[in-house]
Amino acid sequence: MESTQQKIYIVFKNTKILISSEECKKLNTIYQAIEDMETDEIEFPMTEYKSEIFEIMITLIKYIINQKDKTLMQQELVEKISAYSDEIVFNLIMMVNYLDQNEILQAGCQYISNEIKKCKNPEDVKVRFNISTSELMSEEK
Repeated sequence: MESTQQKIYIVFKNTKILISSEECKKLNTIYQAIEDMETDEIEFPMTEYKSEIFEIMITLIKYIINQKDKTLMQQELVEKISAYSDEIVFNLIMMVNYLDQNEILQAGCQYISNEIKKCKNPEDVKVRFNISTSELMSEEK
């Protein structure tokens, strides 16, 4: 007997993203909010994030769901995340932290940690992540 999965649309700043019910269940925060709703379209509550970041997260969730060998998954997630710009990675980390997506959060943090380890000193870290001294001074105040 073939199971049919419900398709759910996430509406995000006028962009509809189609995900399966299995993928939606992986998004615990959203799934809990719509579990009792009789709809196939929901508004995503985090409008400060770009739809591009959300789509990347959904792509990574699809990868996790379809992954057969879980032992290689974390390193492969780090490799996938490394393909994106620092700005996207930092926004992705904030989004997956909010949505309790621990596998992606760990991979994102591992990627940042790996990049910091490549630096020889704090000045290299500033250069690598494009951090200016004036930004650091304003944060300290």
